[in-house]
Amino acid sequence: MDLIATTWSEQDNNNTASPPSGITGNMSPSSLAPTIRAMMGATKRFYNQINPLVTSTGTGAAYVLTYVQNPTAYSKGIRYSWFAHADNTGAATVNIGSIGAKQLLSVHGLPLTAGQIKADDFVEMIYTGTSFQLIAEQKHSPLFMHSATIQASGNNSPTLSLSANSTIRAQASSGLSGGLNISLRNANNAIVKSLIVPETGNMSFGGDIIWTSGNMGANSAMNADLLDGQHGSFYSDLTNSTGTLPNARLSGNYSFGGLTLTGDLSANTVTASAPDQPTYAFVRNGIKTGQITADGSSTYFRRFNSTTGAAEGYIRITGNGVNDVQYNGNTMWHAGNDGSGSGLDAGLLEGQNAAYFRNLANSTGTLPNARISGAYDGITNLSMTGTLGITSAAPTINFIDTTAGSWNTRLIVDANNWYLQKQADGSTAWTTFAQFEMDTTNAYLNGSQILTSANHGHINFGTTQATARTALGLGEYAYLNRSAFYTAGAIGTYAFARRSGSTDPDFGDTIAGSSLQPTNGNASVSGTLSGTWRCLGYVQAGSSTSGAVTLWIRIS
Repeated sequence: MDLIATTWSEQDNNNTASPPSGITGNMSPSSLAPTIRAMMGATKRFYNQINPLVTSTGTGAAYVLTYVQNPTAYSKGIRYSWFAHADNTGAATVNIGSIGAKQLLSVHGLPLTAGQIKADDFVEMIYTGTSFQLIAEQKHSPLFMHSATIQASGNNSPTLSLSANSTIRAQASSGLSGGLNISLRNANNAIVKSLIVPETGNMSFGGDIIWTSGNMGANSAMNADLLDGQHGSFYSDLTNSTGTLPNARLSGNYSFGGLTLTGDLSANTVTASAPDQPTYAFVRNGIKTGQITADGSSTYFRRFNSTTGAAEGYIRITGNGVNDVQYNGNTMWHAGNDGSGSGLDAGLLEGQNAAYFRNLANSTGTLPNARISGAYDGITNLSMTGTLGITSAAPTINFIDTTAGSWNTRLIVDANNWYLQKQADGSTAWTTFAQFEMDTTNAYLNGSQILTSANHGHINFGTTQATARTALGLGEYAYLNRSAFYTAGAIGTYAFARRSGSTDPDFGDTIAGSSLQPTNGNASVSGTLSGTWRCLGYVQAGSSTSGAVTLWIRIS
């Protein structure tokens, strides 16, 4: 009898069940002591359950609790407190006595992870009806279902510390003036760097200002590595300048390594042998390295070897047509004459070679249905969001198991029949093992028809013994002789026996058969029993004769 028993009521006047489950006005004096003992035992068991007076045993994360008298079943809402003998190694279970192991979940109803229970921890749990659930907070990996707030008292700053091996390596705090301070620390707990985010002003890291779109620009003192993606050397190089140098910026004498003009150049003209071919020559170290020549039909830009002065490649412009520019007599391609029909054979298209475009992995869009035809056998996985339709005279789906020694299967629809066929590994022959006729709704397994009440009358056994026997093909009645199942002392049998020893079982308690002796009405005994037996009566405390005799049932 325990406090959870339904015969115990919160209302005093309702505790009138027969002793020892209650107290009646006409109870006999001999019933008073057992009733008080039952109440004391129930109270003590409840006290031991809700206070950490036992230490678990077991292996790994399978905890076992053993009380002086274990409960016979779990009850929803009952609390248990205990000390853990070892860390949990993962998802944990608890078994009280031998009732059966139940899962131990976190305060959020989730399986435990390793280390959430430590050796010598005080553990408090409650049975929910299906599992045990922790009441106390977790050791690590806490789960906040909504939000968490660190509230400091007085003039203290709320601080979150992150530690490894008992050493604080990072802290986040908020001062009285607001803002956020995140500090990184070394193994000696000394601050290495700090990230400061004030309510107003600039953020800083290690004392250096952090630049954002809100504090950059003119007068910001920002010293950037790049300006619009370019280093300072790019802007120092005048070849990267734009616009036109104003005339006021030029004065005095200049020595040019090269000069490009958009207007006229007044210079000495080197006249070729033909007076109608004016030529400008470029001389370096006494050797002509290039020249510009204009005749009546073309302008030439020619390069000469810088060592020998021998003529080399040239560019010729013959007019203003798109194909009037040539290099060594070959048409030059540009934005005005490329594209369809131009005959341009390029090495790259938009930066990619032909192999890139031939690789279908680089394709985009959706392949039109008209582009798919024939058989395909290189598809590893095929995922569809619509309906798979197979159209042919006998549509077939093959399921090929590549595991050595495994059978293959295929599904065929042909002439109003569904066929399931199998094929041994290495064989080319298919054998039908299931057939479904869609027009007759009959089905067959290995050639034999599957019988149902719709196609076979014998499935209805009838309403009389004769028709049932005929339908089942039995010549005689079938019956079950229950007496063949039980022998004296077997599990499920009853026995009158006298308790030996000093144990005083109550109604419902269990005892080993070795402590029971079969008896008669005179309390005479003979032999002992085996297995485990449950008390179905009452054993008088301290009695060794007729007071120790009652009815028992074997349960294991």
